[in-house]
Amino acid sequence: MKLIIAIILQAIAFYVLNLVPGIHFTGSFWNAICYGFFFGIVSIVVNLGLIAATAAFGVATGGIGAFIGIILYILGWWIIPAIQLEVLAWWFPKHFAVDGFGYAILGGLVLLVFNFIIKAISGGGGKS
Repeated sequence: MKLIIAIILQAIAFYVLNLVPGIHFTGSFWNAICYGFFFGIVSIVVNLGLIAATAAFGVATGGIGAFIGIILYILGWWIIPAIQLEVLAWWFPKHFAVDGFGYAILGGLVLLVFNFIIKAISGGGGKS
């Protein structure tokens, strides 16, 4: 049930993104639910890719690269949703468009706040 609520709230987030200049979402609420689901998948893939790249770089450099990668991940946490929005806009150009990376960063920050609210409402993803 929490997953369904989180996906519906993520769909609402795509309608909220219309308020951000430079981000355009057109479509029905069902489209927004599908995009919310795909955004979750993109989020998982991007995070796993970053973790894999950091691990590989860490192994190749004897651990120093992993330390640097983790520091960059901590400092650049706010840019990851922008990358996810750009990927989503690339996958679904018919209903979702981002005018530039600056607008993607702004929309990513909005999504960060919205996802924080979603996690607070749905219990933070922990055991219940």
